[in-house]
Amino acid sequence: MEEIKGFKLTDGRIIENRYEAIKLQKEIDFKKSVWDFAQREGVYETKDAIYDAIIDNVDELRKIFNAL
Repeated sequence: MEEIKGFKLTDGRIIENRYEAIKLQKEIDFKKSVWDFAQREGVYETKDAIYDAIIDNVDELRKIFNAL
């Protein structure tokens, strides 16, 4: 029997390397934040709606991107 030490990501994957796990978890969190933002703003309809949502929410989007 072999003991395996790893890090479980929120998407269920288990990664052995700590730094790789942190990098992948940040990507997961980023995608979730962007998806949550789009759902909340309803910005999946037209290019103009997407543009307006970006302009109107620059501060929130900056926080999302800075979390990378």
